[in-house]
Amino acid sequence: MLNRGEFLKLKPCRHDFPWVPVLTSQKGAIAILEKSGTAFEASNLYQERYLAELEAFCKEQERVQREKQKEFKPNSPELFGEYPKFSKALAKVLDPSDEIQPAATEEQIGN
Repeated sequence: MLNRGEFLKLKPCRHDFPWVPVLTSQKGAIAILEKSGTAFEASNLYQERYLAELEAFCKEQERVQREKQKEFKPNSPELFGEYPKFSKALAKVLDPSDEIQPAATEEQIGN
């Protein structure tokens, strides 16, 4: 009874967050029901669970970020001494696989 576009709005997509596809499907269902003039009552359950999931994810990312920053500062004291603002910004974007090598000597630069 639905066209392809409407069906796809209802079909949950694959996502790393479990509640994102359900929330998206609910929004698609609401749009279809409103369009058809069917009476319904929308629940905030999916939105609340999605927001809780997002908040937990953000807290975990902040925790990981703090750990990366704690590890970066002791490993690069000379960088923090010379360029404190740059070092703080760099610590925020460093990936665990990134490697910072010591500065080149004048001889190395000359070569």
